[in-house]
Amino acid sequence: MSSESEDFEVGYYYCDYADKVSLEPAFILGALARALLQGYDIPDEVSDLIATHYRDGEGTPEVNDVFQILLQTVYWFQNVYLIVDGIDEVDEADRYTILRCLKTLLLCPDVSVKIFMSSRDDKDVIPVLSPLPAACFRVNVPDSATSRAIYCYVRDSVEAIVYARQLAINPGNLDLKNEIIQKLRAGAKGM
Repeated sequence: MSSESEDFEVGYYYCDYADKVSLEPAFILGALARALLQGYDIPDEVSDLIATHYRDGEGTPEVNDVFQILLQTVYWFQNVYLIVDGIDEVDEADRYTILRCLKTLLLCPDVSVKIFMSSRDDKDVIPVLSPLPAACFRVNVPDSATSRAIYCYVRDSVEAIVYARQLAINPGNLDLKNEIIQKLRAGAKGM
């Protein structure tokens, strides 16, 4: 079954380490389904599952129930791209659950879904995804590349704030400006 919509739809989710509730598997899978359906009338099959499992906002569905909603949503589109950014922020047991669900989506014969996940180089993420279809690959971005990008971003952002007078320091006070840049860069911890 597919909609009469675009040739593809994209669902994106960012794993925010600071918001622990948002790192739960049911929340992530539900957010992906919601992202795909945004701007569409929800198909009856999906609407029925939502009503059954969420019971008009009074229920808290299990991960498998939310996965069924996501799966039914994915079936509704011709081609789906799912993006999960920062999967390494999810604790190990929950990460395994999410990866298992996404792997199941990839292996469904009647579903056209591509999944992009970003993660720090984590020995626990890669094995869960194997074995996958041959089209899967890994791109390793060295720390030196991200470190330079972070430095440039922080430096340019501090410069803009100082010169816009949103930070109460003299633009000529290079020592203080450099100290702020270094503290922010160190606090970023490579992210």
